[in-house]
Amino acid sequence: MRKLIGIFCLIFAVTLTASAQAVPNPSWSRVQALPVGTNIHVKAKKSTVCALQSATADTLTCLHKESQKVDTFQLAEIKWVKIPHVGRSAAAGAAPGVVIAGVAGIVEATEHCGLNTWFCGLLPAIIGALGLAGAIIGGIVGALTDFTAPTIYRRP
Repeated sequence: MRKLIGIFCLIFAVTLTASAQAVPNPSWSRVQALPVGTNIHVKAKKSTVCALQSATADTLTCLHKESQKVDTFQLAEIKWVKIPHVGRSAAAGAAPGVVIAGVAGIVEATEHCGLNTWFCGLLPAIIGALGLAGAIIGGIVGALTDFTAPTIYRRP
């Protein structure tokens, strides 16, 4: 059982480290290389998610698909540009809770209680329920923060 928990912890650690890796030295040329229509998250005076229209040497223009509003940002006012991955962030945020719930389910399925049957699955069931709640909360936090979004540009 300890080996199984260790394997789950290792998978979780590898998932987090792989998803949290930042692009080394993101430069403006990476933004200019993005295809038109790519969804981007721009942080300047305000934070906005829009579709890239153009990126020149000193400006970035993007379109809000819902309102058809066009925003133009000067390079000097842009703090960073990221490509949003809300689904991936939600999955990574939910992963620890899913692992905890899964381990509790395995424990409950393989546990032999003997005569004490009323308490047999209570602790694993409680841990599983807490793990499921953690997965829901982690998924929501991951989706709201989008912490796995790769940074394409960061002002030096």
